[in-house]
Amino acid sequence: MMKRLLPVIVLLLAACIEVEPVLQPTLTASVTPTPDVAMLATQTAAARPTDLPTATPTITLTPPVLVTPPTSVVISITPTLLPTSTPRPAGSPSPTLNLPTLDPSVTIPLTPGTAGPTPTLPVTVTPYPTPVGYVTSLIATPNTRLPGGAPFDLIWQSSAPDGSLQLCQEIPGAEQPDCQNVSPNGSRQFTVPDGEIRATRLSLIVQVDNNAPEAMALAVGEPCEHPWFFGSLPQAYCPQSEPLNTGGAAQFFQRGIMVYVGTLDRILVLHTATGGPLWEIYEDTWDDSQPIDDPGIVPPEGFYQPQRGFGQIWRDNEDLRFRLGWATDPEGSIAADYQCDRLDEACYLLGPGQVFRLEPDGEAWSVVTP
Repeated sequence: MMKRLLPVIVLLLAACIEVEPVLQPTLTASVTPTPDVAMLATQTAAARPTDLPTATPTITLTPPVLVTPPTSVVISITPTLLPTSTPRPAGSPSPTLNLPTLDPSVTIPLTPGTAGPTPTLPVTVTPYPTPVGYVTSLIATPNTRLPGGAPFDLIWQSSAPDGSLQLCQEIPGAEQPDCQNVSPNGSRQFTVPDGEIRATRLSLIVQVDNNAPEAMALAVGEPCEHPWFFGSLPQAYCPQSEPLNTGGAAQFFQRGIMVYVGTLDRILVLHTATGGPLWEIYEDTWDDSQPIDDPGIVPPEGFYQPQRGFGQIWRDNEDLRFRLGWATDPEGSIAADYQCDRLDEACYLLGPGQVFRLEPDGEAWSVVTP
């Protein structure tokens, strides 16, 4: 009986007890391939800021821009002008360069001979107020070489304003020239003096207010017995003797020049400092037994201590040393011709490439162009 009831009991118990279903897992087979080196490299690279694309990249090439070169090139250059001396208006006379006599500042290219290399120094003229008017021509007829007592006509033209032109006649022996106001263009008759010096010098001077004076001069008189070493110079009297054709030397300084004249055995010093003579003459006392220079004197960079006779005068004369300053070039050889006029009013010195006119008593010097 119990055996028959046992299955029924089991069924009743099963109905009373809540049994959670048991799920059997379903296994799905999958194959994970072993990554090769390329895959590892890709995974490693993914850690960097920029990931490599997994798809096949599309590369777009941008063609280069072809530039056709121009067949010609035009270069525009704007020149820069360097200032030199104060420019003069067109039409100004050029035969004579008159430097200021009160405070000239002149440096001239030095061409040495066997003494050393050629120094290079540009011509520099101290700026000077521009004249307002000019004398454009001054002529003596029939000519400038006439005997004493001979008449001649002086004819002139100028661009001077009315009332600004003076005609001055210098007669040998007279303390002051005879000056008169004249018209800008005109003529006047004169007579060659018939005294011991049969010559006269006439000059036209333009002076407008406080502007720089402009002048042109002409000497008229008997033919010269001796020629000038530089040829003809209209405003010069006849020379008193043959020129001294001599060798020499020259050296430029910050404010002047020294010139050695061999035949005279003298050193001429021309400088631009005011307050005393503007040119002086010294005896050359240096010889080979004396030192060439002073090793204790060291010039600034780019300058020189003068040597030999130039250096001896420069070192022994403090005032002159101050007036000249340091030498700007080495000493060089030149042809130093020297000649004075019959009145001893002016002497002319052939310096390095130019002719210097030396006024009496060292009062002034200038550069003249024959």
